[in-house]
Amino acid sequence: MKFRQLVIIALLVLPVFVYLAFGIYALWETGWLIWIGWTLPVIWIATWGLSRVWKDTPSSSPAAAASPIEVPGHWTQQDEAGLKIVARHQELVSEVTAEDLIDPHHYLNAALSLAGDLAKHFNRSQEHPVDGVTATEALAAMRLALDDTERWVIANVPGSQLVTIGQWKMLARASKWVEPATKAGWLASSIFNPVNAVNYFISKATLGPVISDVQRELLATVFVRYIRQVGFYLIEMYSGRLKGGADVYRNTFGRKSAAADPTEGSHQELELKSLQIALLGQVKAGKSSLINALLEQQQATTDVLPQTRSVSRYSWTLPGTEEQLTLLDTPGYAEAGATSAQVSEIETAVAEADVVLLVLAANSPARSADVELLKQLQAHYAGRQHLKLPPVIGVLTHIDLLSPVREWNPPYDWRSGQSPKVESIRGAVGYAQEVFGNAVADVVPVCTSDDTSRRTGVMNDLVPAIISQVEAGQSAALLKAYHDRLNSDRLKTFLGQLTSASGSMLRWWVEERFLPSINKGK
Repeated sequence: MKFRQLVIIALLVLPVFVYLAFGIYALWETGWLIWIGWTLPVIWIATWGLSRVWKDTPSSSPAAAASPIEVPGHWTQQDEAGLKIVARHQELVSEVTAEDLIDPHHYLNAALSLAGDLAKHFNRSQEHPVDGVTATEALAAMRLALDDTERWVIANVPGSQLVTIGQWKMLARASKWVEPATKAGWLASSIFNPVNAVNYFISKATLGPVISDVQRELLATVFVRYIRQVGFYLIEMYSGRLKGGADVYRNTFGRKSAAADPTEGSHQELELKSLQIALLGQVKAGKSSLINALLEQQQATTDVLPQTRSVSRYSWTLPGTEEQLTLLDTPGYAEAGATSAQVSEIETAVAEADVVLLVLAANSPARSADVELLKQLQAHYAGRQHLKLPPVIGVLTHIDLLSPVREWNPPYDWRSGQSPKVESIRGAVGYAQEVFGNAVADVVPVCTSDDTSRRTGVMNDLVPAIISQVEAGQSAALLKAYHDRLNSDRLKTFLGQLTSASGSMLRWWVEERFLPSINKGK
């Protein structure tokens, strides 16, 4: 419940507690009623004034309060775009009446309308929004959404475990039955104290609108939370992540849903491979030198990545840890661009990787081949919308060759330094960020010279940048592993279902065929 609602409700019930504390009858008998009777009209008028002045702002409206707090790491760009559709449906609460908000059919129709819009977004163009999904996916989406909504209602709606559905329906009609009861009460009390007649007209003018507003806000908050939950799991459903059912989904991605605490960790059952880093770049961009700098020694390849001919693998221990990583060195491509064979091998390496390093020569402004390669990778993943491209870090090598070439006295504070060399490094970083835009998560300048005394930026800048992208990379890897398992288990699951169904049919046939005659014999 929002703070505004709590304050207004507290002000509404405050006079009641005052009267209960002192006792209306005792006050009348002692003559004290006239001294505290002013609390009712004064506080109610103040409550009405506060409700008129303290309006809902866009940031505190029910729809805004129920927007997803954090996009899960495993979501693709298409999934994130689906949130805008969910937000538009949440905003429709302003057009809904209080009677609609307690009507179960309205919730069903709202869910179907949202499902239809999201189906179009995910290119599921069927006559009915759920025609293109399996029964398991639809049931899992409903179960997950209802589970989260139940959890939220128990935690946030006062009296949710005490108020019945019938009483909840009466809430929307509260103003209709409260008003006659209130009139009768005021009439009876006015017989003993004529001043209460004035209080009645004050309460009618002030409390009526306030109660209606608060009542509708509470109902609207529940409704937009419901749309949030349904929308979240419809996105998961249309993205193909609910094919294994609710339990498999939760065991993989945890409770990191729209209702859950976004800081709550997931419960991953899948065992991911050790962190793998793919290095891409043009010929002579400095990939081999970068690998040597990371390994801190010349080292031969361990083997070749399966399903490729020229993607070499190196074993690397992350500095300061015992974490074993794998470096995937892909074939260098020409300034004119990568060949189809090279693109195929690069795509295979990227599919295995958690983080991608795009190696760029800082002293060469030729970026068209690199830009085109990233576009090809993005197009590759656009055709596989259930997967996610790992985060890409641009690595600017050969920064020692930037002007002035003769100035070389590392390390350089390239982010805030003022020397001519620093200005050149910062300019090269800015140019790369401008060229690649959102296609790269970060750009890091390094020097990977064979002369170790000239190296800089590798351990103090690049390694931290890699570590900062590990979580995003592992989310992409988890997504791939999850879909791989769903596909591999599909036949096994079907055979198990077939066996179970056959056994049930056989038992039914035996019971129908033989049990009646056996019972007659008895």
